Amino acid sequence: MAPALARGDAYSNSVPFKSAHAPRDSDGILEPAPVHFRGPIAIVSGPSGGSHLDQFVSIISDNGLGPVVGMPPGGYSNTWEWEETLTLEPDGQPLVGFMWNIGHTLRPNGEILEGNPVEVDEWIPLTADNVADYYGILLDRALALAGSWN
Repeated sequence: MAPALARGDAYSNSVPFKSAHAPRDSDGILEPAPVHFRGPIAIVSGPSGGSHLDQFVSIISDNGLGPVVGMPPGGYSNTWEWEETLTLEPDGQPLVGFMWNIGHTLRPNGEILEGNPVEVDEWIPLTADNVADYYGILLDRALALAGSWN
């Protein structure tokens, strides 16, 4: 943030998907790789993941790159958030807890990602009847759909 402020950049400028894996001195522009994956691709998704998982699934789904099977991801992906607890002195007794949040992750379709996970193309819930074969079922459906995705 300090370099952006020193340059006079807007404090709340858009940062696509945080560019979390870009080098520290990056200008935010990610150059295309010399070798590209040419697919097909399918995503197996479930509700136990969020953040980068939500972002990745929305990139694939919102751009129509491949099907998503299983259950929607967790739908939690705010940026730059942390929790704090205010305490009373001198004993440090907790008084109130709160969360700072200074940004939202935007999906490629322009919607806020928080609380708005990708809808799966084929809903396959984990149930008592399929628990023993669940991952095989997901993989079979993902492979079948990936081969026919346009």
